[in-house]
Amino acid sequence: MASNYAIKDAYAAVVVMAGLESGGVQTPIHYALQSGTWTTTPSLSTNGVGGLSPYNIISAASNNATSVKGSPATLGSVVATNNNTTNIAYLKLYNKAIPPTVGTDIPVQVYALQANGGGVAITFPGGMNFSTGLAFAITNSMDNSNTSVALNQVAVSLGCK
Repeated sequence: MASNYAIKDAYAAVVVMAGLESGGVQTPIHYALQSGTWTTTPSLSTNGVGGLSPYNIISAASNNATSVKGSPATLGSVVATNNNTTNIAYLKLYNKAIPPTVGTDIPVQVYALQANGGGVAITFPGGMNFSTGLAFAITNSMDNSNTSVALNQVAVSLGCK
């Protein structure tokens, strides 16, 4: 059975951090201020069994077009880092059951991974739904191009159902 968590009789603030400004400083993008009682219910795992399945990859010298799940999926977490010293890399997520055709298919999410160890670590408490399937690519260009990354340039870890 899922547990409920509550903050009672306190003034609470929730800040969602995302993006990077120059200098690597995270910028708050959403605020929620509330007094009284807040109740949340975890939704990705209802009984402590099963949870998220891990998926990990270290980039090949390609666009790394990959199908993670060939049926409807729920993404719970994304962790990605870029080890290249000069090039920004882009992690592109697709709602597809097969590997994307990079440069033709349109990603539903794009994450910029700054050079020199920049990256993202994001959790989606309610999950991000992919109705067809979950696929991704890693490129050195933000637009819809097909620019390959280098061997071992990017590390990606996903948690999905």
